[in-house]
Amino acid sequence: MTAATDVSPYWEIVPAVVGGILGAFAGGLPAWLIAKRQSDESLRRESERTIEHEKALAFQVCSKLMTITNGTIILYNHIRRCRDLNRRAENEGMQPWQTLIPMVGFTDEGNIRFEADEMAVFAKASERQFMMDAMLLAQRHSSTLASFKIYCDRREDFLETAAPNPVQFNGEVGSTIVSHQEMMLMMPKMIPLNNLVNGLNDGMEHDLRLARSVSVDFGKITKRYFADPKFIGLAFPSDDELAQLRAAASTN
Repeated sequence: MTAATDVSPYWEIVPAVVGGILGAFAGGLPAWLIAKRQSDESLRRESERTIEHEKALAFQVCSKLMTITNGTIILYNHIRRCRDLNRRAENEGMQPWQTLIPMVGFTDEGNIRFEADEMAVFAKASERQFMMDAMLLAQRHSSTLASFKIYCDRREDFLETAAPNPVQFNGEVGSTIVSHQEMMLMMPKMIPLNNLVNGLNDGMEHDLRLARSVSVDFGKITKRYFADPKFIGLAFPSDDELAQLRAAASTN
């Protein structure tokens, strides 16, 4: 036979234990809810700060792109407008360097580069092609401006030291008559000038296409990434609008 165990003393402890558990739960639940709310609020604010910071970086990219694309459009239209002079009957036979005139007023926009933290926004958005295109655009624009400045300097040097002075003018176009021997003496300096002009003309076509592509893609990417249809975008003139700009500049 087994002796019966008296458990009555333990039943006196059960209410105390259960009460302690319920008390701890009742006291801990509000504390946990408050802590979770504070944590969620902290995460929300941190997310908002991150988004605002990324928007600021994207706006910096936009500002740089505006400077680059405006410079590209101005130089592209200038080169095309000057090259169009070759198609006029009165300018038949003119060398490329004779029609591409220098420009003044360039600033340090050729030094524009996109920083790593700016491109990180687009890396996070998985837009690696845009990153490469934007960085290539900045490099090409810098190279094009440097080449044009070199051309302007060499042309000025050529006109001061080797080319004969014009003897008559038709508007802004001056002309003179040189012998075959004189032409051959000038040829060593004219050929490099013509090569620079042809290179600039061909390169600007690529620069323009790249600038248009990057400008259009920028707005699409940022609006989608930030889920903000009102976020700033970039417009780029069509070929017809570029032609109208050239025509308007030619009549001024």
